[in-house]
Amino acid sequence: MFRNTRLHDRLPNGMIKGASAAGSTVQPKEDRMLNWASAALAVCTALMGIACSAAPDEVGVQGTYDGTWKQGDATGEAQAEVIALGGNAYKVYLTRKIDAKRTSKAELEGKAEGEKLALAGKVGDTEWAASWTNGEIRGQAGKDLAFELKRTVRKPPTLGKAPPEGAVVILDGKSFDRAVKRDGADWKLVGDGGVQVPTGGIRTKEAFEGNLDIHLEFRCNFRPTSRGQGRGNSGFYLPNGSELQILDSFGFKPSPGSCGAFYAEKPPLANASLPPMQWQTYDIEYRTRSRKGKKTGKPWVTVLHNGVKIHDGVELRRSLRKAQMYLQDHHNPVCFRNFWLVPVEGK
Repeated sequence: MFRNTRLHDRLPNGMIKGASAAGSTVQPKEDRMLNWASAALAVCTALMGIACSAAPDEVGVQGTYDGTWKQGDATGEAQAEVIALGGNAYKVYLTRKIDAKRTSKAELEGKAEGEKLALAGKVGDTEWAASWTNGEIRGQAGKDLAFELKRTVRKPPTLGKAPPEGAVVILDGKSFDRAVKRDGADWKLVGDGGVQVPTGGIRTKEAFEGNLDIHLEFRCNFRPTSRGQGRGNSGFYLPNGSELQILDSFGFKPSPGSCGAFYAEKPPLANASLPPMQWQTYDIEYRTRSRKGKKTGKPWVTVLHNGVKIHDGVELRRSLRKAQMYLQDHHNPVCFRNFWLVPVEGK
């Protein structure tokens, strides 16, 4: 029969009255505490093991990698663009510089398992294999081609460029006197002098129509599971209404809808995009014509994206007009900063 064991039935050593040391299933108090501590330590160790083997941060893996390749006695430069696709999956475009005129390209794919990322691809009949660990890619192709690259962070040459004397400053992270948002929307500062595009976008308070030199810095949000126009989408509208596309196009081929394109008008000459979550720059020369003292015809523009010329004196499709400039809200938390312009009449 069961016996109600009261507190005063326990002996000082934790045993119950009437129970033998050999046959009792009740452990001494000190032993029970030791077992609980051991169990807790085991759980913590297991959790630490899980954390230690967790997949690497996708933002830290994506990006540009520079390095070298070696095949027999031949060596050369190599570069790779690692694109995050969501779910710890990645695509890698690797380019080897053979000589001054020739390059060789390979496409690899892979998914992170634990702290490492295994990559594989095939060029012709040659199998390519590589692994990513702690910001470095090492791999081989065929019997004797080896390559190794390390992640680098590139900064545009005009990043943080100060507005010259006489510039019209639209965004400087401090004042919004020359910027207009929709009623009810909020200015959300994000650090580094940046502001997240509010609901309804941002318009310049003033309207413009003449010759302008424009500087704008932007940062696309990280949305790896999205594709095409769903990745870090926004746009910069010039006074004539043409949209200079803002998009996370890192690693993708230029198109009429990619970053740097005049949307649905002209693709960029090259894809100069940096990875999302890195600040990028547009430097724009916006030029107009006058006839009998009046602006007429269509503007033409030269655009540098992160220091790379992507449009060179191209005429835009839309005609001149006097209007505000606009930073688009396309339901992505794209950020802007250091937006200013200089009227350059006479150029």
